[in-house]
Amino acid sequence: MKFRTALAGAVAAGLAALTLAGCAPAPAPQASETGSPEASATQTSKPSKITLHIVRHGKTIFNDKSLVSGWSDSPLLAKGRDQATATGKALKDIAFTDAFSSDLGRARDTANLVLAENANPPALVQLENLREQNYGGFEGDPDEAMWVPIMESMGVAYDPAKSTDGFWSNEEVLEWYGSHSEEEIVDALAKVDPLGLAENWTQYQDRLQAGIDEVIAKSTGDNVLVVGHGGAIGSMLELMDPEGYNGESIANGSISTVEYENGAFKIIEISRVVE
Repeated sequence: MKFRTALAGAVAAGLAALTLAGCAPAPAPQASETGSPEASATQTSKPSKITLHIVRHGKTIFNDKSLVSGWSDSPLLAKGRDQATATGKALKDIAFTDAFSSDLGRARDTANLVLAENANPPALVQLENLREQNYGGFEGDPDEAMWVPIMESMGVAYDPAKSTDGFWSNEEVLEWYGSHSEEEIVDALAKVDPLGLAENWTQYQDRLQAGIDEVIAKSTGDNVLVVGHGGAIGSMLELMDPEGYNGESIANGSISTVEYENGAFKIIEISRVVE
C-alpha cells in the first residue's frame, strides 16, 4: 500500500513542524540583526526549485550486528565513517544552501562528515521528525526478536532452520514480508511491542510528512542536504513521489535525489552508492 501523497499546499504555506511529546523542536532560524527590508526579503523568498540530496547514515555497530536500531543509537563504524566521507567527496562540488539531519547521532555524525568535504558548508540543522521509525521495546534487540513476534501475530510461523545466513536469508520470511503492506506490518509491530512505545502507522507517516514539510519550509536555496535513516528515507520517498518509489532498499552512505517544484516532488535517483 502506498503512502498518502505529500501535502503540497501545506508545504507551500510553511506548515509548522510537528514534534513528538517530550522532545524539543529544532531551533528556528534567527532573523537578520539588521532588520533591513532587503535582508527580510532574502530570508523569506523561496527558490523556484529545490533539489534534495538525501543521504543514509554510514554503517553502524547495530547495522553490523543485525540489531534493531530505530530511536536507539549506535556509533558509526570505521567503514561507516569512510562511507560518509566518500559520499561527501562525491557531493563536494554542490553548493549546499541548507543541511538537515535527523537528531540521532549516527545521522548527525554522517552529515558532519559529508559537509566537511564541502568548501563552504551551511550550518547543520537537526530535526527530530527525520528520525528512523520508533521500534519501542524491541530497540537494541536482534532482528529475529522483533520480526518473529510480528510474523506470528499475523498467523505466519517462523522456521529458523530455513535461515541460511541470518533472519532475512529465509525465503518464507521474504515471502511473508513482500505479501503485506507496510501499513499492516507497522501496525502489527505497534500491537506486539511489549512496552507499547512503538509508532503505529498513522503516527509514523504523519511524523515523516511533518519532517518533509519542515525541510521544505526551512530551505533557503536550491540545493539541500538531508541525512537520515534507511527505513525512514524509503518511507519519505514514497510519501514524496508514490509513483517513483517501488520499495527499493536504501544502502548505508547512499545518495537519493529528489526535485521539488511547484508543490510537487519527483524522484531523480534512488540509493546511489559511492565507492
